Amino acid sequence: DEPAFTSKISMFIRGREWLDEKEKIVSLAGDSMPKTYVIQNGEWAEESPSPDESTLFFLKEAEKNGGKAVQVYRSPAECLANALDATSTYVVQGHIASPMLTVDGHKCHVKVYCLLRCDDDGTSWTLYTCKDCYLSVASERWSPTDVSREAQ
Repeated sequence: DEPAFTSKISMFIRGREWLDEKEKIVSLAGDSMPKTYVIQNGEWAEESPSPDESTLFFLKEAEKNGGKAVQVYRSPAECLANALDATSTYVVQGHIASPMLTVDGHKCHVKVYCLLRCDDDGTSWTLYTCKDCYLSVASERWSPTDVSREAQ
């Protein structure tokens, strides 16, 4: 999910913005991801989330990857107040009700890299999956009210 690598080679795949830019991936993912709201020019683009929708809200810069641009807040109003760069686009998502947890209560997720390729016949597809995957585990136990990076 990173467009540039540390080597001298950079890889830019035509159309990859539909996977990188979070406000665009919503149109592809549909109901497979949490309801997503957009902040543009310092205001809600269409509708804003209800404060009762979730106990926590994630504010993400739409064009950044790697998790470093994700901030956690207790309300949509806090998200809007902290979308500080009026030239950037942000997305806001409420926390899912039951996140995946380790047996000792730490939030976690698995990232698997796949490539789906349309074959030369134009109708068949080949799926390639990397044998290695990435497991991310929070350093602190999860709580539905903890906004720290260590728990989220």
